[in-house]
Amino acid sequence: MSNGENLKTRVERMARSKGIASTCELAQAVGLNYANLTRVLNGKQNGSKTIMKLAKFLGTSYEWLTTGCGLCGVEGDAKFDAISEEFNRVYG
Repeated sequence: MSNGENLKTRVERMARSKGIASTCELAQAVGLNYANLTRVLNGKQNGSKTIMKLAKFLGTSYEWLTTGCGLCGVEGDAKFDAISEEFNRVYG
């Protein structure tokens, strides 16, 4: 369940769990443009590739970040593994 959380709050929570305190710091750690990341987190820009990169870096699933459903972690998440492999194949 999402407990009223959205993409931004889920990403911020996972980032804090890794010791990352700001969106700017997260963008740098993941190798993303800060402005683009901010627009994706605020729902002003579609960002499937960005969200997949965040999920991989944060050790969670795309599904959980975007919906709050599914597994928070990726251990044993076959769907995440398949999507991650496809993402790596396409975007390297």
